Formats: sequence, C-alpha cells, structure tokens
Amino acid sequence: MQVLALELDNYSLALQPAARQDGEVVWVPADAFARAVAAECKEVDGQWAMCRGDLCILLAASEVQVLHEVRFVRIDACAAPLDLRWSVEGGVLSVLQGRQDESGLGIGQVPPVFELPDLFSGALVSSASFRGRKTFFYMWASW
Repeated sequence: MQVLALELDNYSLALQPAARQDGEVVWVPADAFARAVAAECKEVDGQWAMCRGDLCILLAASEVQVLHEVRFVRIDACAAPLDLRWSVEGGVLSVLQGRQDESGLGIGQVPPVFELPDLFSGALVSSASFRGRKTFFYMWASW
C-alpha cells in the first residue's frame, strides 16, 4: 500500500493519517478527509455514510476499511456525489472541489477565439489578434 500526499484545490494539505493507494483503489482517512471537504463521515441506520448538508452517500462494507484503528473510505465511492474530481500522479492525490470547469478561466489559461464587429467601422476583430498582450474585454448582456 503506497502512502499519498494530498493536494486539495491545488494546495498541499497534510492528512493524518495520510491517504493510501492499494493497486487502483485510493483510500482516504474518513474523518480527516471529510473535514477537509466540509463533509462528515457518520453512521446512518447502521451503515457508514459520507454526508454534506442533506446529502448522504451510503457506503458499502467493501468501501470502508479500518487500518490501525482508523476508518478509511474509498474516494471513488463518494467523490462524484460530493462534486469532487480527483486523480493520482507521482504519489500525489489531487482533489478539486466544485464545478470549476464552469467558473471561467484561471490565471494563465487562454480564452477561446471569437470575433466581434468593431463599434465604429463594423469590421470583424478577432480576439486572437490580442494574444500575448494585456487585454481587457468589457461585455454585458441584456437579460
């Protein structure tokens, strides 16, 4: 079983105990990981569940294990319902919260190319002609 470092939303976070990978399966310490992602691991009607607000993801017995008196859960059992995206590379478990793919562009990301008419001449101007220069786009919508 390989010990994994954790990055949550691109910031290093030390879980005690650390997340672990066993083959293709990634196990996270239930209580510590739940706190990190604003959730709670608790028993619901005799079955362990990962909960956030009104949402509780019931975990099958095969998705929970106790190692050295610490409860671990499979990250793939609860990640998607909690809106978490995760990957493992080079001994690091990277977890992203929320629908960040819908939140626009981040620093250093390139926007899509689009064309709009110049307000004075009416000629089409491409956003690609501004690549490599600081550019400010002012846009609004009437809805």
